[in-house]
Amino acid sequence: MRASSPPPEEDVQGLLEGLCRVLSSPGRNAAARLQALHHINTLSAHSDATRNSVTTHAVVPLTTLLSDADVNVHCEAASAIGNLVHGSPARAARLIEAGVVGPLMNLLRERHPLTLTRASLALGALLRASVACRQQLEVYGRETLLPLMLSHNQQVCDGAEYAILGLYGGG
Repeated sequence: MRASSPPPEEDVQGLLEGLCRVLSSPGRNAAARLQALHHINTLSAHSDATRNSVTTHAVVPLTTLLSDADVNVHCEAASAIGNLVHGSPARAARLIEAGVVGPLMNLLRERHPLTLTRASLALGALLRASVACRQQLEVYGRETLLPLMLSHNQQVCDGAEYAILGLYGGG
């Protein structure tokens, strides 16, 4: 499968505005939200300039969708957040200021393995990029993540380990 290249920057702005309208429309079903999130997640894995545009446009709907009842929707939102951070303390700070940490921690109370994995990976990315996030989650994060490392699901264990390692120094 060929890696897709992002559209030109001026096209990204219009695309993001349209995708965010879909995500923010209360009447849209989960399939429509999920499709829009797939596109946002794809864009969130491109250049820093594209990631910055996605963060600017999509931070509010992504934060809201972390609390979506549909497992696939909140997992895709968590995945996009992890991709957006990509080692950038500035983007991590922006996402943290938007309030993503609380909903991500709430997802760690779920039982669905994909939810636990995606939330752990997104938190791990934030923890690696942000000293403030590490300080904020020093105790509660450890207490929540360590039990996940005992999961019978290897992906959940791996995601929790990634987050724990991020909690202890960003490594």
